[in-house]
Amino acid sequence: MLTIRRIVLFPLLVLACTRAPEEAILARTGGRIITRAEFVERAEFSPEVQFQGPESARAGYLLSRLIDEKLAAQSAEKAGLDTTATLQGLTGFIEEMAMARELFRVEVREKVTLDPAEIGLAVQQQAQVRKVGYLVFEDESLARHHQQRLAAGESFNGALRALYGAAADTTANRRLIRWGENEPVIEEAAWALAPGQTSGIIEVDGALMVMRLEEVTASPALTETDLEQRTRRARTIMRSRREAVESDRFIAAFALEKRLQFNRQLVGQAAKVLAGLEESRPGASGTLPAERPAAVEIVHGAQEALAAELATPLATWNGGGITLGELLERWQGVNFSSGQSTPPARRLTIVHSFSLIVRDAMLAQEARRRGLDKSAAVRSEVRIWRDYYLALAWQEEMSRQGSSAAAALGQLRRENPVQVDSVMMRGIELSPVPLLALRPGQYNARVAPPWIVFD
Repeated sequence: MLTIRRIVLFPLLVLACTRAPEEAILARTGGRIITRAEFVERAEFSPEVQFQGPESARAGYLLSRLIDEKLAAQSAEKAGLDTTATLQGLTGFIEEMAMARELFRVEVREKVTLDPAEIGLAVQQQAQVRKVGYLVFEDESLARHHQQRLAAGESFNGALRALYGAAADTTANRRLIRWGENEPVIEEAAWALAPGQTSGIIEVDGALMVMRLEEVTASPALTETDLEQRTRRARTIMRSRREAVESDRFIAAFALEKRLQFNRQLVGQAAKVLAGLEESRPGASGTLPAERPAAVEIVHGAQEALAAELATPLATWNGGGITLGELLERWQGVNFSSGQSTPPARRLTIVHSFSLIVRDAMLAQEARRRGLDKSAAVRSEVRIWRDYYLALAWQEEMSRQGSSAAAALGQLRRENPVQVDSVMMRGIELSPVPLLALRPGQYNARVAPPWIVFD
């Protein structure tokens, strides 16, 4: 039985690149092609954090990994692995997500503009590193109490001791803030402070933060190459953040237009059951690993506990809806994990995940109504991620047979010569910022489909 590990799939807004009608082909191998857009999308969406070579060699290394993935996918098709129920279900899920993102591109991306002055400011801010001391709270009254004490002049080490006792580690709770690597609200607060000043209460990612700026350091003078790289990085990050804001407006208006309604009682009941099952799962913790098998047992437990309600609509909108049973299947498919340690926080995160699933179901339905399911962008994205899961299936089949995937790939390489457009390859510049890092909070946090390691 195929038990592909389901990695968290791309949030709605993370892959907002525009594709040309005629896509430039970067490489060919066997019966597969790799377009320039596909390669850049994969390389920036699934960063290879373990790569140890020079940065100039990263693109070639990642292209080689993608070629292996394509050859494995092609071999999986020849073995009939594409006809399994798991792969068929994943293909449908991928298509729905791709349609939702295509609607986003139509409704949001084209409306975003960037101010050159703001890009210039972002370039300047990238030349600084701001060291802050920070405290994180769940209770607002406690956060306000310590914010006032810090603002009145209490030392940061004193605040740590007041919170955690006389033996508190006074070297803890410091971090370096670099532009573009944090929630925007954290960066805005850090850059609004002078050394020694204390921020107000910052709401971020379901928690409350108070920070004090301790030190500002500047990088060496910029070379022309540094300036170009930081300018490109500023455009990428600022566009992504602006799209997130515009998307929030679009989603709110769209939900209002569709008269979206949730069955609040059922939402609360389902979230309570899922949170309880997640808490009791062996090895459960508040830390989400980089890759985690889908918690099939949690969903099955919820389906048993809520059997009488599975056919009940959890959310409805004009022209559509989603039952509890359908939502649970999708919840398992995207492999949500609350990543929270307390029951209330866990339930809140699960409720948020429900809203994201419903949102994407509405958007996909609207995209299909507009005929966007037939667009070249959607078909291309389905092909990209279907190959990814086919390659995973092939790897698992090799393991089941006790065969070496690496050796099999070597043979596939010999049988299927690779053609690469070297001129096009030299002109590709990859962003050093993982695209998913620009979308914190989407789905179950900061998890991207990792590159497959064939060994």
